[in-house]
Amino acid sequence: MVLRIPARNVAGDQIMESVTNANTNEEQVVRLGGTFAVPATTGTITASAQSVTATSVIHAGNLMAMVYGTHAGINLSFEGLMSAGGNTIWVPIPGIRVDNSKPETTTGVLTANSAQVWQFDVSGFDQFRVRSTAYTSGTLNVLIDPMVAWGEPSVSANIMNPPTAQLFSLTPANAGIATATTTEALASLVPTTDLGSGGASTTHLVPLGKTLRILGFQSSFRGVAATATVAIIQIKANKSGTVVTASPPAAQIQLTVPAVANSHQFASPNVGQFIELPGGTSFGITTVLTIANAGSLTWPSMYGILY
Repeated sequence: MVLRIPARNVAGDQIMESVTNANTNEEQVVRLGGTFAVPATTGTITASAQSVTATSVIHAGNLMAMVYGTHAGINLSFEGLMSAGGNTIWVPIPGIRVDNSKPETTTGVLTANSAQVWQFDVSGFDQFRVRSTAYTSGTLNVLIDPMVAWGEPSVSANIMNPPTAQLFSLTPANAGIATATTTEALASLVPTTDLGSGGASTTHLVPLGKTLRILGFQSSFRGVAATATVAIIQIKANKSGTVVTASPPAAQIQLTVPAVANSHQFASPNVGQFIELPGGTSFGITTVLTIANAGSLTWPSMYGILY
């Protein structure tokens, strides 16, 4: 079995390969690789000779650059900077345009109001920028999203799963789509233990004498309207009462959706090697948007073992 769960004290997601000995209940886990979190950069171009710059791409092997908006007569150049030794000279970097696989260091005049995406190899560069060399009118939105590189050494570890351990998950009912609003609310979710499902509820309780070990947490967002927004999904927990939206978070997902109709974002983030909730803990998953969007959150869910 292959799980995407992070190793302790390592930034980013890890791919874990797990083999369980049925006689000893010993689980051998081998981490095959890891990633480093590199933030996305956004900005706008409203004149010639303007730039949107990602100032820290040193850990990114590749990145995606997307442009969109209401604009006309704009020409772009793609450039990188290696600042070793005090260098300040930007050089052209070719990007592969995803709709036609054509490499470009400059775009020529973009089609008015068009949206385009390019993929770049930025290995060895400290910074990357999108620079306008011609402009007529409008606003061009720029999104630069680094893609992290693999390269962590393999690490082995043993996790003992008690003989009484049960698989646990918390997922939405039916199609699993919840209308997203700007008011934080607990999602109605269905608990499943060893494939036996309970009733949908916004609050859930770890049985006394048991421990819930959370191994994974994921969600996605599909924005129907061309409205930029941020979706925040959190696991909330309360050890001494019923969980509410104000309860402290145990883990969080943040999905940034650009102002492009039908855009889609997915995340399955680092939750530590695992999170453990002791017996008697009330927990649930909350969702909220920073801006109302005619889209929807899809499958805010978590999984782990109950023992």
